[in-house]
Amino acid sequence: MINFDANSSYGLLPSLRDELLEILEGSLNPSSIHRAGQKARAHIEEAREQIGRLIDLRGTGRIVFTSGATEANNWAVSSPSLIGKGEIKAVSSKVEHPSVLEPLKRLASLGADISLVSPSADGTINPDDVLSLCDHDTSLVSLMLVNNEIGTISPIGQISKTVSSYAPHAIRHADAVQGLGKMMVSFVELDVHLMSLSAHKIGGLQGTGALVIRDDLDLPPYLLGGAQEVRYRAGTENLAGIVSFGLAARTLLATLDERVEAMRTHALYFLRRLLDEVPFVQILSDPLRHAPNTVAVHVPGVRGDDLVVALDLQGVCVSSGAACASGKPDPSHVLLALGMSEEDARSTIRVSFCHDYDDGVVERGTSAIANTLRRLVARR
Repeated sequence: MINFDANSSYGLLPSLRDELLEILEGSLNPSSIHRAGQKARAHIEEAREQIGRLIDLRGTGRIVFTSGATEANNWAVSSPSLIGKGEIKAVSSKVEHPSVLEPLKRLASLGADISLVSPSADGTINPDDVLSLCDHDTSLVSLMLVNNEIGTISPIGQISKTVSSYAPHAIRHADAVQGLGKMMVSFVELDVHLMSLSAHKIGGLQGTGALVIRDDLDLPPYLLGGAQEVRYRAGTENLAGIVSFGLAARTLLATLDERVEAMRTHALYFLRRLLDEVPFVQILSDPLRHAPNTVAVHVPGVRGDDLVVALDLQGVCVSSGAACASGKPDPSHVLLALGMSEEDARSTIRVSFCHDYDDGVVERGTSAIANTLRRLVARR
């Protein structure tokens, strides 16, 4: 299979497999006091340090491991109520991940005041639009650094610094899941209280994420029980996932510039070939200004899910829409927020690249997409 759906899951970096297995051998429950337990505990703390270096933590906060970014985002959105801020007034955007938007909907159903910023024409979040919804009583501002569907990058650091003046009591949260691995992400420079991360978006295993909590935020535990994660989150840690997260972070720290350049090269090659061979497509992403690996392509008259299925039969993975409980793809809420009709949103796919393809992989995948598009258009 050719993974042109890296924003969904990057896949375990092949270079990590042997080292990961070696580390896990002989490691047991990290909470146990025997040697095998303490070995596991040491590996978890090493992973925490590796991730901290990658995100430029500089000792300003603590990384708490979770079951994934969805849990981290839910925890962040719930933070004002956990702290006991009383009436909740939150600001976010219409293009956030569902793991932010759905918890906000639940807060709204319980009486919270939720305001969602509309994106600019290119999908970024305008700082002035955020500030227009903030006041002294705002308790939470939660925004995405890099959009997972169209790759736009919002100025979270700038927004956060200004929000701290307009809304001094607001908890500031950045969903940095799609930014990590595609740009330099500095917890200090983003100037937020909370930041969500995910292991499998950068080459670690699925089922592990993290919430980074700034030291000056007195955030109560999210899961109660044992004393794991310094009592922030009870439950036996996912040792394999955490270790893979740390190893992927270590690799990223050493190779980030090279990785970003490789992903951008793949994306630009894909764009040039696609526009040359299928000139009727509309490109919604720019790897030179947005995330270096993400290209959203609108194909008038071709259903995105039909294209996904046709490409899957050829061994090429891309994505379209958002899967709902029925398994029927819904039109992307991000594209709808940009003003696209449901029909046009359903006719859009996302192609997102890894950095380490073997020779010929990008060419083969691009050819498959171009040929399939021409065939589907000819059938209209």
